[in-house]
Amino acid sequence: MFINNKIIGFCQVSKSYLAKQKHIAFLYNLYLNPDYRSKGYAKKLVNFILEKIKTQNIERIFISYLAKNKFARGFYDHLDFKQCGVKEKAAKNNNEYDDEVEMVLEIK
Repeated sequence: MFINNKIIGFCQVSKSYLAKQKHIAFLYNLYLNPDYRSKGYAKKLVNFILEKIKTQNIERIFISYLAKNKFARGFYDHLDFKQCGVKEKAAKNNNEYDDEVEMVLEIK
């Protein structure tokens, strides 16, 4: 996402190319410059991606975030993602563990 030719945010999306998983995609590495947070830009970026995904025969999109990131939980809940799993102790930083929460959005 750009404003005045300056990148303020990005997000990566990948589709599965396995024959039995061509209906799913993964959204990851959502980042927004701190100066532009809490102003609706992340929602606009994800909604833009979701609109593009709808043209790709994708039925489900998965995301994950670290459980300690309460902001992420609220953000994805607001976009109607539903929790579908937890990977316990998936991340470790300075000998402190965090769980990875997985969520899914059914594309209509």
